[in-house]
Amino acid sequence: MDPIQTPPWPTALVALVIGAVLGATAFWYAQPDGAEASTVGAETDVTTTTAEAELRDLRSYEEWAGLLQAGTTANVSASTRGTITRNSTVGDRIELGDVIAEIDGQPVVALYGSVPQFRELEVNSDDGADIHQLEENLVALGYDPDGTVTVDNNYSLNTGYMVERWEADLGFESPDTTVAAGQIAFISGPSEVVSRTAVGSQINTGQPLLTTVTLAESGFVEVGATTPPDAAIIPVDDQAVTDEAGRPVLRWELPQSSITVEVDVDRSDTFPVGLGVEVELPDGQLVTATVESVDDVARTIQQGQDSITVVDVTIQPADDLDSNFTAGPVTVRVEDDAVLDAIVIPVRALVAFAEGGHGVEVEGRGLIAVELGSFDDGWVEITNGSISPGETLLVAS
Repeated sequence: MDPIQTPPWPTALVALVIGAVLGATAFWYAQPDGAEASTVGAETDVTTTTAEAELRDLRSYEEWAGLLQAGTTANVSASTRGTITRNSTVGDRIELGDVIAEIDGQPVVALYGSVPQFRELEVNSDDGADIHQLEENLVALGYDPDGTVTVDNNYSLNTGYMVERWEADLGFESPDTTVAAGQIAFISGPSEVVSRTAVGSQINTGQPLLTTVTLAESGFVEVGATTPPDAAIIPVDDQAVTDEAGRPVLRWELPQSSITVEVDVDRSDTFPVGLGVEVELPDGQLVTATVESVDDVARTIQQGQDSITVVDVTIQPADDLDSNFTAGPVTVRVEDDAVLDAIVIPVRALVAFAEGGHGVEVEGRGLIAVELGSFDDGWVEITNGSISPGETLLVAS
């Protein structure tokens, strides 16, 4: 395209240099009382620098408000009655083997499992899943260094000896082979305390000591057995401990961080399962994530003066979150358009003509009329072929 015949830079400018992506639209100016259009600031000195036209991919995104959740909320209940003489504080992280509270001065220890402690456990106890959970946990904590315990539903003498070693480490005055009622709090996995019952309170069996949010589901599994998808396998402490089939016992852990977006049912096809998205966390960190599920049950929510019908979309981060936040508002970005191998220039190189349209001052060619396409992060696509990659542009600095 031939150059437009206009006076040299900078008096060739007939409008303002555009400095923002969203402001890069046609501007025109008119004199009062319907006078003929004229330039604005044409007599003002403009300091310039140079930039090059480039070939690059442009991508645009649609942003959605989401909510980061660490996991499910759960009550950690007392298995005995008494006075709370010590308790965890809000924000504490609870992991396998931690003493989370004391009732009448006796420690309550967090172990992993789904069956709560509902009885005293000792050599004469009936077989049960709670015994199996106890053995798995104490083996994983290293209290069977000689590999004498068979991990099963039976409370053997060797189980008792393992309990005695555990109680000695906990500081019991008289460690023995019996697990008293209330000594264990079985939880799903690593958790964070969100509320607690005050120290000095009287508590009864079944009442909550703590309310927690689960950071990761955890469990134990034999080598070769099926584990949840994407779960990390955590070996037992380099021991030859075996189950009834003679296979080592391992522990698995699956982070529970997830992101939920409320999506209007009419837009639910924006989030197909498996779609890759970008998420900005509360601390500004950007992570990649994948759409895990879209609820098949819709619900109605209030949005301003209107009621809208939505479904919940669950998004799973690709990796464990290295963030100071386990919960809070996030921004989910979904790519809605892409222009590959676009010829682009900096938005600040644009000149808006008084009669409408835009131009660019090209070194050696003068002011060239351009047609604009997509915008992305300070760059704009030139669609009419008037600029070539590598050409030098004059840009207001």
